[in-house]
Amino acid sequence: MFVGLIATQYLLLWIYDKVWEYVKALHVLSLWFVVSVLTFEAHYHIALLQMGESMTLIGWGAVSLVFAGLFLLFGKHVDKYHKTYLGMGAGGLFLFLTLWEVRAFMVPSDFTSIGYLPLLNPIDLMQTAVLALLGYWGWQQRRVWSKESVVQFYGVLGVLVWVLMSAIFARYVHASQEVAYSGKALWHSDYFQTGISILWSTVAIVAMLLSKAYAQRNLWLGGFGLLILVVLKLFFVELAHSGTIERIISFIVVGTLLLLIGYFVPMPPSKVTHNER
Repeated sequence: MFVGLIATQYLLLWIYDKVWEYVKALHVLSLWFVVSVLTFEAHYHIALLQMGESMTLIGWGAVSLVFAGLFLLFGKHVDKYHKTYLGMGAGGLFLFLTLWEVRAFMVPSDFTSIGYLPLLNPIDLMQTAVLALLGYWGWQQRRVWSKESVVQFYGVLGVLVWVLMSAIFARYVHASQEVAYSGKALWHSDYFQTGISILWSTVAIVAMLLSKAYAQRNLWLGGFGLLILVVLKLFFVELAHSGTIERIISFIVVGTLLLLIGYFVPMPPSKVTHNER
């Protein structure tokens, strides 16, 4: 019945293509309606399996991810409305997936009984796929958006990637160190505090190295801001609980990385200048 309803709906859109004034909006709404119905259906069946919170959450995002991926890969073959589907249509799906991504940060993996492998588990894989497709969609839309919008988009994407890496490490600590997956428990874990400081410092260095390679000043500033956050964390968190071997290691590693950054990764110039001839 549902298939027949959707077929009739798109048949009417095709018949009255030049008659209805808001046919583009109807195409987008039709897409969102189909995805919404299939999402509720997928969530219902996955929830019946009782495989855990993360798998149930995957049921909410899987359909949108599949449709978004299909449009990114094959959207250019969708007749004359491909720009509408790739723009507004996919944009709505990615807005939902971004909200889903934020919710997924709060959920641990359900497969810790067989050993947690970072990235090689359903929730990590799906979150990574969402951000990868989101980045690819932004790259496809770069000619449509203003330069400022592109910078802001990738800034938000960078923050989401950083949070995802932190969440993956938190899930690893939860599984390997038997620490509850909660902010309070992780905050009081020396293992987590040390590891997250090293992880954030490494991410900052990679960002700053990439900024040097691609002459992206904003990327350098983002990495530098993350380093400032790490330094503040060292003074206000690590020093407050000094004495453990984990804290000492954290200070040594982060301090060494800061010295290397100051020497090898200076801030890129704001403008590319050429020598006068």
